[in-house]
Amino acid sequence: MDNIELQDYIEMLYEEIADKIKGTACILQLSNSAFNVKGLVENETLTGALTRVLKDDWKKSYELATNIVSIFYNFSLYSDFHSILAQHKIGTLCMQVIDYELKHWNGLDTEWHKRNDRNSLKSDSVPYKQQALVAVCFNLLMDLAEDVKVELKMVNRNLVSMLAECVAEKEASPELLIAVTKFLLKLSIFAENQQVMVNARIVERLANLFPIQNEKLRNTVFRLLFNLSFDASSRNQMVAAGLVSHVASFIDKNDYSLNLMYHLSMNDDAKAMIAYTDVIQALMRRVVSGTSSEVSKGLLLNIALEKRNAQLICGSDGSGLDVIATTALANTDHVLIKVLRNIASHSGPSQLFFSKWAHQLLETAVNKTEDENLGYAIDCLGTVNLINSLPWDKLAEELSLLPWVESAISVEREPRFFPDFILQIVILCGTMARQLEVARMLVPLVGRFIDLLSAQQEDDEMVVQIIYLFYTLITHEELSESLIGGGAQIAAYLLDLMHDRNLPIRSLCDAALTIIADRSEEWARKMDVERFRWHNAQWLEMVSDANGVASRDSTLSGSPDPSNIFGAEELLDESEIFSPNERFGQNF
Repeated sequence: MDNIELQDYIEMLYEEIADKIKGTACILQLSNSAFNVKGLVENETLTGALTRVLKDDWKKSYELATNIVSIFYNFSLYSDFHSILAQHKIGTLCMQVIDYELKHWNGLDTEWHKRNDRNSLKSDSVPYKQQALVAVCFNLLMDLAEDVKVELKMVNRNLVSMLAECVAEKEASPELLIAVTKFLLKLSIFAENQQVMVNARIVERLANLFPIQNEKLRNTVFRLLFNLSFDASSRNQMVAAGLVSHVASFIDKNDYSLNLMYHLSMNDDAKAMIAYTDVIQALMRRVVSGTSSEVSKGLLLNIALEKRNAQLICGSDGSGLDVIATTALANTDHVLIKVLRNIASHSGPSQLFFSKWAHQLLETAVNKTEDENLGYAIDCLGTVNLINSLPWDKLAEELSLLPWVESAISVEREPRFFPDFILQIVILCGTMARQLEVARMLVPLVGRFIDLLSAQQEDDEMVVQIIYLFYTLITHEELSESLIGGGAQIAAYLLDLMHDRNLPIRSLCDAALTIIADRSEEWARKMDVERFRWHNAQWLEMVSDANGVASRDSTLSGSPDPSNIFGAEELLDESEIFSPNERFGQNF
C-alpha cells in the first residue's frame, strides 16, 4: 500500500461529493485486501475522516455512504478492530442510517415505481442503491454483534423489527435478503429474540418469499425457519402459511430442509399435507439405498402416524412395508421398527401385509430381551399386538409363547423384564385371548395374572390391560364355569374395582360384570348388594351407628354389609326392585 496515494485519497474526503465518492472508492479497494486492513484501521486520520464524512454527508449520496460503510465492514471482519469501530460509534451510525432509510422506504418506492417498471430493479436505480446501503449496514452490525452485550443493545433499539420490515419488502434484492436473514438466523439462537420475531410476524413474511430461486438465500431461510420451528406456535404458523410443499421439494438436496420438515411433521395438518408431496418417495429411496439418516427415519416415523401416509409407505402391494420390515429386522434398527409399529396402528388394507412378518417379529421379541435391545423388543411385540386376524394358536405353539408368558409375568421372583415389556406381554395375551383356542391355553395362567394385578395395582395402564384380558376370556361362554365358578377370583377382583377412580377401569369392569351376572345368579346378587352398598354407603353408616349394629366386612371391602342392616333384605329383594334387564341400570 502506497502511503502517498493513501494521503491523496484522504485529502479527497475534504473536497466536494464527487471527489469524496472517488476517494472512498479507492480506499475501499485497498481495504478489500487483508494485507492493507491493519494499516488502514490504525490510521487515525483516515478513520476519523471517514467517520466525519459518513456522519455529515451520507444522506447526500448513496454511493458515498455505501463506500464508507463497506470500508468499515471490511474492518469489522476482524474482531481485533471492533474496539476502534466502537470508539467511533460506527454501529450507532449504521443503526441511524437503517432507521432513516426504512422510514423513507415506502414513500421512495411508491415514487420510484410510478416512473419505472416493477421488474426493472437495476444497479443504477435509487431503490437498488438504497438496499445496497442497508444491506452492508446490516452485515457490519452482524459482525459487531459477535459481542453478546453489543447484540443486546441492538435488539433493544428495535433491530428485529427493522430486519422484519426488510423481509416484508416485495422488491427486496437477494443481497439485502441474504444479509437480513443471516442476521435473523444469528439472533434466533436466543428464545427472547424468537418471541420478538413471532410478534413481528416473521414467519408469515418469510413464507411470502417462496419460491426462492437464490440457493444461498433459500438455505439461509431454511436454517432460520428451523431455529424458529422449535416453538409449536411457530410451527403451526409455518404449516398454515403453506410452507410444507415448498420445503418438501428440497429435502433430497440439503439437510436444512430435511431438518425443518422433521419439525413440521409434528403438526397433524402437516402430516396430511405430506401425502400430496414427494416426501415419502424420497424417504423410501433412502431406506432402499441404505443412506437413511436418523432425521430422515424420524421423519418417516412421524408421518406414518397419518393413515394415508402409512398406506403410501406400504405401497399397493406391500413392497414398501417389506423394505422397512426387512431393514428394521436385519439391522436391529430401533427407529424403523417404530415406523413399522406406527403403520400397524392403522386399520384397513395395510393390515394384510403384516401377516408374513408376525412370526419373525414375535421371535425377535422373545429372544432380544437383553437390556440394550429391550426397547427394540418392546416395539416388535407392540407391532404384533396391533395386527388383526393372526393364527394365534399356531404362533403360540410354534414359539412356545405360553411358558414364556408364564415365566415373564411371575411375581414370585425378581422380575425378568421392565414393566413396559410386561405390559406388552399382557396386551399380547389380551389379543390372543380373542381366539377360543388360545383362551383355553390362558385359563391356567389366570392365577398368575391375578398376582400381577395385585402387585401392579397402582399402575392404571397395567390394571386396564389385565382386566381387558379377563373380559376377553369371559366372553367365551364355555370358559365361564372355570373362570367364575368354584374358587376363581376374577369376579371378586372385578367387583372390587367396579368403583375405581379410573374411568376405563370402571367401564371394563362393568362390561365384564354384566356378562358374569347373566351367567351366574350368585354373582348377580353379590353385585346387586355391592351396588346398593356403594350408592347408599352414607345411609347405611347412619343406620348402623343408630342401631349399634356391629358391621362385618363385605366381600372385598371394609364397608358395612347391607345384609346386616335392618330392612336391607326387603330393599334388596331382586324380584321387587329389578326386572331381568335392569339389574345394572337401577339408580338407588
